[in-house]
Amino acid sequence: MFSHLADFGYQRSKKQALGLYITCTLGLLVLGGFVGFWAAIVQQVVAHSGVDYQQIQYLGEIVAGLGSAALTYAIVARKNLKASYLLVVLLAGIAGGLAGVFVGVIFAAVVSTKAPAARVDAMQMSEALR
Repeated sequence: MFSHLADFGYQRSKKQALGLYITCTLGLLVLGGFVGFWAAIVQQVVAHSGVDYQQIQYLGEIVAGLGSAALTYAIVARKNLKASYLLVVLLAGIAGGLAGVFVGVIFAAVVSTKAPAARVDAMQMSEALR
């Protein structure tokens, strides 16, 4: 279930995709908490005032959106999938920012179950076009 987590080009089974979802969701939650914690500390030191929780929530949404999009893009790029999958990356970022990391990482888990596309050698392609 938790094998090949760092190999983004690997075609996962549904059980392995669930492991990827759980691991990446927990990782992005920890990262968001870490960023929010340090933002609160810096805000108190710089502004000499209380913590603005609305700004920390915005930072969490940014981490969730960017993290979901980056993870999905890493999988799409590593698998050499078509350019139309960039729409899935965009949707993952939007869903991650609006609905949270729990929804945004679903896109990465689903794309990780797709088979990698074959690489096209540019030299072979240029000879075929002659």
